[in-house]
Amino acid sequence: MHWEQMTRQDAEEIAQWHYPAPYSFYDFAADPDDLEELLDVDRWRPASHFVSRDEAKRLMAFAIFDVDVVDDALMLGLGIRPDRTGQGLGAAFVREVLQLADSQCAGRAVHLAVAAFNKRAIRVYERVGFVPVRYFRQATNGGLHDFVEMMYPKHP
Repeated sequence: MHWEQMTRQDAEEIAQWHYPAPYSFYDFAADPDDLEELLDVDRWRPASHFVSRDEAKRLMAFAIFDVDVVDDALMLGLGIRPDRTGQGLGAAFVREVLQLADSQCAGRAVHLAVAAFNKRAIRVYERVGFVPVRYFRQATNGGLHDFVEMMYPKHP
């Protein structure tokens, strides 16, 4: 995969992605705060928002890195274009994101949060080497939802 800095235009396109239920939970439009954070380019840290394109130069995936100031861990947000999900691309995609993370923020533990219902993603993350470290509830998308925080304990 080739990664490049996300632009506002890229963010606006990603904001329009719609996943089939129950994964529509991940639509940026499902949570106004998430949508605002994605589109507010003035709040982006340098080298924190990336996209990858497919052979036809269409947006295929994104990765967002945020450093947790409490434990200095890299918090990871990622996604694949809805029509490319469920095609067996997940593990390779996550490994590519981990390589990108290492190139941008080497030496930090990598964490992500995944909705507890998303067994498909949890299996992919576990296959790559992530381990669950915490279960929690968080207000988002108009309700209180269960999440699993996972950590990648080794470098890619």
